[in-house]
Amino acid sequence: MSVARNFNYNFKCSVFKEKEEASTNQLIFKFIQVFVGEFLGTAMLVFWGCACMGEINEGGQTVRSLMFGIIFGLCIQIFGLDTTCHINPAITLTYIIFGDVSLVFGLYYMLSQILGGILGFALLELIGPEELSFYGVVKVENFCVTNIRRNVGILRSLFWEASATGTLCFVVCSIIDPRNRDRVESIPIKYTLCVFSMIYVCMPYTGGSINPARSLAPALWHQDFSNHWVYWIGPLLGSAFVTVLYHLIFLSKDEDQREKMGSVALQSPLPTK
Repeated sequence: MSVARNFNYNFKCSVFKEKEEASTNQLIFKFIQVFVGEFLGTAMLVFWGCACMGEINEGGQTVRSLMFGIIFGLCIQIFGLDTTCHINPAITLTYIIFGDVSLVFGLYYMLSQILGGILGFALLELIGPEELSFYGVVKVENFCVTNIRRNVGILRSLFWEASATGTLCFVVCSIIDPRNRDRVESIPIKYTLCVFSMIYVCMPYTGGSINPARSLAPALWHQDFSNHWVYWIGPLLGSAFVTVLYHLIFLSKDEDQREKMGSVALQSPLPTK
């Protein structure tokens, strides 16, 4: 029993805490900020990330994985101070469990991400090259759709997506941990390296999604939803598991430290001195 007392069971999850913490005008403006930041960030991620997937862009798996990581880091740098720029529903789930954003606000984040991803991929398909198409001579169907690779299987795919996204969310947990709130400068680099590493490892097995919003846009455009649920259940399960684990074992129980976190949805979401 004495060991169990050391775990941090004090989860700060809420339904809509932002409504109580801000005036109506502040809340409306924050909704606008979140929508624009998440919408544009996810659109940029899908547009530029998928643009590098074609064979005419030499470099193969390494360059493609690195591109997604770099674009992710750039979006964090651009929009992070106002929305934290999750651009990934799995990351938003981590913030919900941590209590940094409420359930209502978190669902709004996810909706903004989904819409942004759809717009980004639609633009890529509409303005992409025709003669020298994405995959050489012929513009293939189902371009940029994440699919389970042959002989991998459903359970293995779930594991790869869950474990890779979980690793990314471990990084998120450490970043929003109050003890790291003054280490701002390297946040985009941390995200870049983590996203690059996880996509690089997973790409031969699942296509390396680790982001439901990134997978949904191409699947919706091409109407290819074969095993698409894997790219939602896997990342969200991985996110939920590691976030709860981090909260229970590694997050400080010191209320003074927790209060320093403030409300990410209403104040500057990145740590400031």
